[in-house]
Amino acid sequence: MYRYLSLSGIILALVLVGCRKHVEAIAVFPDGSAMFVTHASDIVNTEPGDTESAEPLPAQVNGWRLTEQKKTNPEGQEILVQTAYKEIGPGKVSPNSYAPPNAQDKEIFLSFPTEIRIEQRDDGKYYHFRRIYRKRDWAKIDNLRQGFDEEIKKLVEKQPEQLTTEERLTLTRLLARRRAIEVLSFFDEAIATTGFQVSQYLYLTIRDKLRIIFEDEELIEEYAKCLFENGNGEKGKVLEEESNSRINNTIRKGLLEGGVSAAMTEEVLASYRKAVRTWKITDELSDDNWELTVVLPGKIIAHNSANSPQNPQFPEPKEDTTPDLAPLARKLDASKAEYSSILFEFKGEALHDRDVVLMATSVVRD
Repeated sequence: MYRYLSLSGIILALVLVGCRKHVEAIAVFPDGSAMFVTHASDIVNTEPGDTESAEPLPAQVNGWRLTEQKKTNPEGQEILVQTAYKEIGPGKVSPNSYAPPNAQDKEIFLSFPTEIRIEQRDDGKYYHFRRIYRKRDWAKIDNLRQGFDEEIKKLVEKQPEQLTTEERLTLTRLLARRRAIEVLSFFDEAIATTGFQVSQYLYLTIRDKLRIIFEDEELIEEYAKCLFENGNGEKGKVLEEESNSRINNTIRKGLLEGGVSAAMTEEVLASYRKAVRTWKITDELSDDNWELTVVLPGKIIAHNSANSPQNPQFPEPKEDTTPDLAPLARKLDASKAEYSSILFEFKGEALHDRDVVLMATSVVRD
């Protein structure tokens, strides 16, 4: 019916923010070569069965070096701390995604085309940095579910034991209706992206059958028990698997009985699953935060950051919140050049339906 969550999971998903912090640094050297450092920390096994990270760090291939550490935070939770490093030569293509090399549908992951350009002018050498974090589609689903979210938040503000039996069922029904909006949107996208000419009657009939899945009172009561009774996590996952199977079977049976070929039907189902994975990644990125420090030769004279340029500073790593930038600092020192840096910051929600464009220009005077 909907991805299985405990009641505490629902509260975290709908009320709290700031799930993950991405800390990155990019240093450009006088010859146009560059070093990339990216760091992230996350609670280990935050969601059982979740094997696909929304924004993974680079795999240890194609020149990336990856270090990993496990630490324990003040709450006693195990934290996986990862830092990846990569150097590229002058004029080489910069990394534009951290999608795993063997990932299916790499385009569903966050992409960030990065350009480093050197321009020689009469008064000096100019270094231009530009990175575009590509937008994630959001409003098409979020606008439809906002009304449900407000009602859900009112209910989860109460302690679980304070909710009446009817309030518990009401909350579960709201979650089911919220999930129905997502599933119908994924189906709409699957039909649209495959480009098949499905009759309007068949299309609407399948949508109605999908919607009915989330109105099954017997299933809603079972989910309510999983949400509010301890020890029902495994049962909740079984229910989730059953409802996902029911969704897929509804789409498959509806298309086949409507005269759609088996090959076309499987293509629609593959497109549906891709839409689900894309939205899952977008949803998880929404509460994340990014910090990107860009170091350029000379003096930064123009940028679009809310912060001011400064001399590069590389403090010692602090707990799990900052990466080890010692390799980058050593390389900068060895170059014997002067640098300035600029810090860019943004929240994941800034990626909703629009690109985030980061730019900085420095100059080394002749």
